[in-house]
Order: sequence, then C-alpha cells, then structure tokens
Amino acid sequence: MRATPTPAAAQRARFAPTYEQLAYAGLLIFALLIRLWGLGDRSLHHDETLHAAYSWQVYTGQGFIHDPLLHGPFLYHIVALMYFLFGDSDFTARLSVALFGTALVGLPFLIRRELGRSAALMAAFYLAISPVFLYISRFIRHDMYSVAFELLTIISIVRYASTRQARWLYIGAAALGLMISNMETFYLFMAIIGSLLGLVLLRRLWRPGLILGGMVGVLVVALVFVLPGKPLAGGGESAGRANGPYVCPAAGQPLPPDNPMLFTPGPIFGWAPLATADNDYALCVRNQYDDNLPIYFVKLGQFFGHPAILLAMVVALGGIAALYWLIGRQKGRDGLTPWQRARANSDDFVDVAASLGQDRRVWVALATFLVPYTLLFTAFFGRPSGVVSGATGSLLYWLAQHGVQRGSQPNYYYLVQLVVYEPLLLLWG
Repeated sequence: MRATPTPAAAQRARFAPTYEQLAYAGLLIFALLIRLWGLGDRSLHHDETLHAAYSWQVYTGQGFIHDPLLHGPFLYHIVALMYFLFGDSDFTARLSVALFGTALVGLPFLIRRELGRSAALMAAFYLAISPVFLYISRFIRHDMYSVAFELLTIISIVRYASTRQARWLYIGAAALGLMISNMETFYLFMAIIGSLLGLVLLRRLWRPGLILGGMVGVLVVALVFVLPGKPLAGGGESAGRANGPYVCPAAGQPLPPDNPMLFTPGPIFGWAPLATADNDYALCVRNQYDDNLPIYFVKLGQFFGHPAILLAMVVALGGIAALYWLIGRQKGRDGLTPWQRARANSDDFVDVAASLGQDRRVWVALATFLVPYTLLFTAFFGRPSGVVSGATGSLLYWLAQHGVQRGSQPNYYYLVQLVVYEPLLLLWG
C-alpha cells in the first residue's frame, strides 16, 4: 500500500524546478554576471554622458523636458530611479540597461510552447552571449529598452493569439506605451508589425482587400515621400528660403511672415517640399518648452497643412472606411458579409481579432498604452503639452533628421557589422 504524501512533501514536489527551468535560471545568472562585471570601470561614452547627466537632473528635481534629439523620456526616469535607489555613479547609470539586457535573455521562456522548447532555449542562450546584445546591455542608451519592449510585444501577440487571455493584450499594450516613451523606433516597429498583421487579416477575410490595401499604402508612401519637391540647400543643414532663415513661431510672433523655401518642384503636381525638409523646422517642432499649445499647433499646421499630407490622410482614412464597408457591411450572395463568413468558418486569426471587442478589451488596452505615454511625456503632468509633442515632435524631428545623415555611412554599413560581430547569427539564422 502506497503512503500518502504529507502536505509539506506535496508542496516541495509542486515547486521542484525542472531541468528546463534550471537551464534558464543558469543562463540568467550567467547573463547578469557578464553584464555587471566591471560595469562602471569604463569611462562614459559621449552619448552616455548626456543620458547620465539628464537623468541626474531628473533625480535631483530639476525637471525634464522631452527632446527628440535625446529620444524618449523612459531612459531618464528609469536611470533616475537607479540613482535614487543606489546612488549616482557610472555603475548605477548603466545598471538599468544591464538589468533589461538580462531580462531579455529570459523572455523566450514565455513562448517556449509556441516556439518549441529547444528553439526557445537556444534563443535565450544566443541573447546571453551575443556580442551586440552584450555591448548594448552595458551601454546607457535607449536601444536595450526598446529591444526588450519590442520582443515583449511580439511575445504578447503570440501568447494572446494562443490563449486569448486578456492579460497578454494588456501586457503588450503596456510594452507599446513604454516603447513609444523610449525611442522613435516605435514607428518603424508599428509600420512593420501592423502591416504584417493587417495583410494577414485581409487575406483571411477578403483577398481582394489585399489589392485595395496595397494600393492605399503605395499611394500614401508616394504622397509623403515622392511627390513633394526638394529644397535647395541653404546654410549648413538648413533649406534655402526667400527671405532668410526659417523663423520658429513663438509667443511674441505666433504667425511669422511667409518665407517659402527655395525648391525644385515635385513631380506631377509641382508641390513644394514638406516642412520637415528644412532641419530648422525640425528643431522648432520637436517640443514646446513654454507649454503654449496654441503655438505648437501653429508649428504642426506648417507640416500637416501641406497638400501632400492632407491628401495622404484623406486616402488613408478613405481606404480604411472603404475596407470597413466592403468587409463588415457589404453582403454577398449568401447573405453574409466577409466578416460574418469568416466567423462562421471559425477562422482562428479572425476569431482572435474579434476577441478584441469582448469585455471592452480594446479600450482597456488603449488606456494601458496611454498611461505610461502620458505620465512620461508630460513629466508626470509637469508639462502638459508633452501629450501632443511627445508623438508629433518625435516623428517630425526624425523625419527631418533622415536627410541629415550624421554618420555618412555607406548603405552596406550594418551588413559589415553583422559579419564581424554576429557571424553565428548569420550562420544559424
């Protein structure tokens, strides 16, 4: 007759780690050690000095004003927290980056079932030893935080699709809110992931929608990046203008005299360049130091009032409205809309999309996204204009900076970096 285990023995058995869990724990300890070893010994790099100094200003109560030149506010607040908890030093300046780099190693554990246990463990191992990931885990820049938030968002998408548990939707929304509050790569991430998910959804719902969606996307890109004119060079990185340099709207002069750019007309319509073609405009629109929102909207009007941007917004909104009507309202011969037909056929991808409307999930997710965005860009409500300038200033400033090409690297620059530093990734990938 078998003995009944005591409650204490059953409790120990329940929490007995598996070999897989021990492997992840070992990787995390190893990753933490190599990221913390001599972390404060190396002098701060130029970028690091700026990030450490502005974080110190937050820590000492001197306030914070978002400036896209230095990317998003998340870094400065998390580093200020490290200063508060452990004192200010080169080591603590880099500590949060090292902790995020360590946490990144453990993230594949969350999708081991979907990815495969062996593949997830190999991914964690590679994240632990990767020269590039190790370097940016010991360097106080925004990259490591964004990588962690991006991977967490992808994991949340996979886990939500697999389980339909609302918590994964909210975790993903929080990760996105922190991502946009950290670095402008958020916009590229959303363009890539959003486009892929949208294309898959259209393919499952109504394949002709792929053609319409593709046409809308191509037209919007052409309107924004191809059809506007090109500025004639002024001094330095500024565009040439008819009456001297660009004048930034301010409280004393909210509507400066018209001073058009000198330009080569764009194709077809002969349009002028976008406002972001002049780096002086980018420096003006990146934030609003005095919290004067009416003045800031004047700045935004100089960009969004361009006919190419207005038409791009009309095309985008019109395309979305047309797809909504064709998929959600227009009935076929069977009396069903494409949406109803896909639901009746129990299409998994469509069912996941439909689940967003349950229990107000999408609204809770939106609120979860907005909380970190609002708190960080307004410096915890100290600068209310950050609610607007946080997104628009970041996007418009870096649209203009793409033309500056600070490093003047060749197009194959990052390919060479991959070959030198990540040969295993190229071989295994």
